[in-house]
Amino acid sequence: MSFLNMSTKKTTKITKAIDDESLDALIIPKGKSIAHNVINNDRAVFCSFVLEHGGEYCGIIQVSAQLFCINNFHANPKVEHISNKFNKYVRPPNSAIWDQNTTAVHHLSSNSPQILSADPINQAWSDFNNFINSNLHHEEKCIMIAYNGEACNLRLLWKLTQAPNSTLSMPTKIYKSCVLHPSKSKLESFRLTTVYHHITGTPLQGAHDSVIDVQAQSTVVTSSQFIKFIDKSQSIRSIEDIFSRCDKLEMTKKMEPLRLVHLPWKEVSRENNITWEPLGIDSYEGAEAGGRCKPSSKIMEVARTTKSLASIFLFIFPLKLIEYIAKLTKHYAYNEWVVP
Repeated sequence: MSFLNMSTKKTTKITKAIDDESLDALIIPKGKSIAHNVINNDRAVFCSFVLEHGGEYCGIIQVSAQLFCINNFHANPKVEHISNKFNKYVRPPNSAIWDQNTTAVHHLSSNSPQILSADPINQAWSDFNNFINSNLHHEEKCIMIAYNGEACNLRLLWKLTQAPNSTLSMPTKIYKSCVLHPSKSKLESFRLTTVYHHITGTPLQGAHDSVIDVQAQSTVVTSSQFIKFIDKSQSIRSIEDIFSRCDKLEMTKKMEPLRLVHLPWKEVSRENNITWEPLGIDSYEGAEAGGRCKPSSKIMEVARTTKSLASIFLFIFPLKLIEYIAKLTKHYAYNEWVVP
């Protein structure tokens, strides 16, 4: 499981008369989580959160979430759902590389009607933030729950919002819960379907649809077997503590785009060793050779009259050309990316 603590905008909902500074100043008892004071003062809103993706070089294709509270957490816990589920499909850029092994799990592809009619990630992520902000009071904190988050969901979120040159942002801190202990849980695996079946006694129907998985996560977290472990010292920690420096460097390297070069260019590789020669009219050798290779009269005039090497450079590479290259480079690398 993974958790995200979000600060949000103010709404009309009424909470206890205690300000954030007083809450943050309270001492956390030994053995309790870093979110203990938020949970203990009924300021915690849990967000069951699931992402679906189309592969490493496709990106996020579905975002789903459900908000709920656990009132009287340390006395007589009662679950209260405070919103409808959030669900948005995402249309990756046209250059996205879909992984067939991944799409075989959730059965979504570039030709799926939900994907074809969906918004790009920027709009979907904005809608998700609005969903959070419109349902929480500014003094409440949202604890995001993402099953298997460190291995999947949190990595996608890190690439989307915190990686170098990220164009989107994510509210404050992410937390991760304690790892389930194989020798104590006595489960054959920790797959969501297995844990859900163990807790409810019934199979999880429709798994790998993020809307179904969101509900399943909520069921697992609010079960009597799990709920007592949420506010433990090792249960919640920030995103900075989840990924080591080596993890972040490795994720950054994997974000290098693996797209084919744009037409009419052809990429040279050992498997595709392309040779090229200029047309006769463009060659300076042979019977069809053009004039003698030399600087043009204009560049020679600029070189004789200028007092700055910068003027020569900007004559060869005009500022408008440089600005155009910079614009397209940014668009290619960051705006029309294929990695989340």
